[in-house]
Amino acid sequence: TGVQTCALPIYPAEDEVRLVWRSESEAPVQLQLASSSGQIVQRQSQEVSAGTDNELRIQLKDLPQGMYLLRIEQGAVRSVVKVVKR
Repeated sequence: TGVQTCALPIYPAEDEVRLVWRSESEAPVQLQLASSSGQIVQRQSQEVSAGTDNELRIQLKDLPQGMYLLRIEQGAVRSVVKVVKR
């Protein structure tokens, strides 16, 4: 259930992060990108269908260099991924 697989092919990133996953549920996916100080700098939401491959692109080009935390939520499933902007 929830997000089954997650791949960040570009890490560290410069302009964008491409998030790819296979969803096992109908619940919408919520993304929050936060700075290392905890400030939310970007939010995204996407409706997904169960059993489908999905993709979201998170734009980083207007953000300063540094480390960010990407929070991914789908229903009760939650993950946090470190993203380094070069």
